Amino acid sequence: MEVCSAKSVEVYNQRKKLQQERLENMKKKLKKVKTRMNNRAKEFEVQMANSDLFNKDKTPLISENKTKIQKLLKEINKLISSNSSGSLPDNKLAALDRALGELDRLLAKTINVKNPEVVQELSTMS
Repeated sequence: MEVCSAKSVEVYNQRKKLQQERLENMKKKLKKVKTRMNNRAKEFEVQMANSDLFNKDKTPLISENKTKIQKLLKEINKLISSNSSGSLPDNKLAALDRALGELDRLLAKTINVKNPEVVQELSTMS
C-alpha cells in the first residue's frame, strides 16, 4: 500500500512541476508578445507622426482597409480583455499573434501609400 501511495505522490509532484514550468513558459511568451506589441505601437506612432497621412485637421485619411483594420482591432481587444488573469492559452496567443501580424501588414500598406485615394489626398494637401 505504501509503495502505491508514494508512487502516486511522486506522479502528482511531477505533474505539478510540469504545470509550473508550463505556466512560467507561458508568462515568458506573454511578456515577449506584450513587448513586441508595445514596440510596434511606438514604431507606428513615430511613422504616423512623420508621415503625411493625415488631413490638415489631423484626421486620418480614409483607407480601403478600414473595415479590416476595425475588425482586427476588435478581435485583438476581445482576446486581450477575455484574459482576466495570468497568461493567454496557446490558441489565443496564436490568434493574437496572427491578428497583430495581419494588422501590421495592413498598416504597412497604408503607410506605403499604395491606395489611390490616399495619393490623391496627399497631392491636394501640398
